[in-house]
Amino acid sequence: MNRWLFRSFSKYKAWCWPRHFSIVTSNAIDSLTAFRRAEEYRGKLAVRKLRDQGCVPAVLEGDLKQSVPIWIDADPLMKVARSPFFKYRLVNLSIDGETMLVLPTEMMTLGVPSPVSIQHVTFTRWPSDPVLRPFKFNFRLRVINEEKCPQVKIGGYVHDMFSRNGVPFMLTRPDFPPFLTVDMAKADKGDIRLEHVELPEGARVVPTPQTLQNGGNFLLVRAHRIRG
Repeated sequence: MNRWLFRSFSKYKAWCWPRHFSIVTSNAIDSLTAFRRAEEYRGKLAVRKLRDQGCVPAVLEGDLKQSVPIWIDADPLMKVARSPFFKYRLVNLSIDGETMLVLPTEMMTLGVPSPVSIQHVTFTRWPSDPVLRPFKFNFRLRVINEEKCPQVKIGGYVHDMFSRNGVPFMLTRPDFPPFLTVDMAKADKGDIRLEHVELPEGARVVPTPQTLQNGGNFLLVRAHRIRG
């Protein structure tokens, strides 16, 4: 089986990208074809045989429907996985003649740093009625214009308050971006709050103790001055 080389999104580095390089994103949606996994390809040993045949086991879940064990040919999956922000963009998934929007919410890889092979993917369906059942998505923050922030100019750094899990949102539109852009040129004394960020249409914040702070205008990032 051919192996594609690509930069792995590891558990702790999946959210870190170069902030000083331009990132180009496309509205085009990638497409994949999946097949239902027969009973003989379920279980640890059976899944190993499936991988040996050049296939990647996966599962399709969400939208209040039963989870479906599936498999995808490894080569097209690896090709799509090399696209920017694979785990944060919807994909067209075709199965049994039906095409649906899904998000690759979990991906297990092997072979860090390279070559990397995908061992398993969990796809979550985009809801059939997003107004009634919005899609939960945690936005990562991409910081730009750090050099324009006075606190950074004197040697400070920008701290992301949501670096661990992202900012939780409920979405009703499938054309959401893979991240939220935080412009430090708009910082108020080094702080960027929710009011300083342009939100996608149809997105609303999930209420949590952190997002309810300051009447909902919670802190996203803060520029800290390094002491010493």
